[in-house]
Amino acid sequence: MRSNRVGGRKLRTAFSGRAVDADLGNGIDAVPPEAAFAWFFRAEYPQVVRTVALVLHNPAAAEDVAQEAFLRLHLRWSKVYRYDRPDAWVRRVALNLAASHARREGRRARLEHLSLTPSPVAHQADPSDRSADTTDRIRDALLTLPHTHRALVVLYYYEDRPLSEAGELLGLTPGSAKVALHRARRRLAIELGPTSSAFDGPDSRGPVEDA
Repeated sequence: MRSNRVGGRKLRTAFSGRAVDADLGNGIDAVPPEAAFAWFFRAEYPQVVRTVALVLHNPAAAEDVAQEAFLRLHLRWSKVYRYDRPDAWVRRVALNLAASHARREGRRARLEHLSLTPSPVAHQADPSDRSADTTDRIRDALLTLPHTHRALVVLYYYEDRPLSEAGELLGLTPGSAKVALHRARRRLAIELGPTSSAFDGPDSRGPVEDA
């Protein structure tokens, strides 16, 4: 059975597809767990916040979710820091917390909507609204996706993770992840029109079939 201990002189963790090393002198057991956690926190926390912010479209909520995820990690650090991929562990926790937050906010929004009296006057779009840049359009289009599809797009495109790994972080099988990404792209194509090319073609990881 493969060991989940990290041996040798280096503590390694994936960070945006790159290996980040910290010299551990005589081995991982020579470094106090709190010192290892402090290093890991500095390396990974900003990226986890960014990922969750893209999923939730709410920077303040992303900070709360990331802090809660790292608090849970800290409570289990003596065990988790010996895993091959502690970064995957904390991302999985953060994405689960983000999903719970999205469900709560969805329920709250529906209740607020039901409590409001619909206006008899239809909203007239301001022509200046059409001047929103591509980044805003992509962000708004992402918000139309179901939570899992949105998280998958963020992990695959923005964190540049393999589709199999992105799916695993969300509890999806490789086949389910491929189907979910295909559906997400199709939805984004409807929402974005020509701008949807940001999620297709050789400059953006290639077609779903090659993912």
